[in-house]
Amino acid sequence: MAKKVIKYVVIIGLIPVAVLLGAIVFPERSYAAVSAAVALLSCVPFFIGFEKNNASTRRVVLLAVMTALSVAGRFIFAPIPFFKPVTAIVVISGMYFGCEFGFLTGAMSALISNFYFGQGAWTPFQMFSWGIIGFIAGLLSNQLIKSKILLANYGRMDGYVDGRVF
Repeated sequence: MAKKVIKYVVIIGLIPVAVLLGAIVFPERSYAAVSAAVALLSCVPFFIGFEKNNASTRRVVLLAVMTALSVAGRFIFAPIPFFKPVTAIVVISGMYFGCEFGFLTGAMSALISNFYFGQGAWTPFQMFSWGIIGFIAGLLSNQLIKSKILLANYGRMDGYVDGRVF
């Protein structure tokens, strides 16, 4: 129970604080440090679950594959405006592999794909936004799996926010 609280505090508390502090305290050219802080904080909840877990190697490989698919999808569909398969892959990751997994997939997808698209002041916000989409999908996983209408509406809402924010 304590580990779960720590995971949620890091995702819902520390990461938004790091993003906001980076925007307020270091308004100019601090995005690299803030992106690194968000990336490191994103890993904390995921790695807390590694203690005495035989499937940890499989989870790391699965995370790498889901993140790679997400990044590759963003590269391939870059010429098509407002079409980013990143959001769908992040939602699927959160639904089927858990909150922390979804958050880390979203955050790492934004960070890694922005090596191609360009890092900037928007990168920490993208990392947090896509991460929170995966985190919420993990929290609502039972309902999203059972109800296709709820899943469609969740995807529609994420797509709308994604198209407006990014």
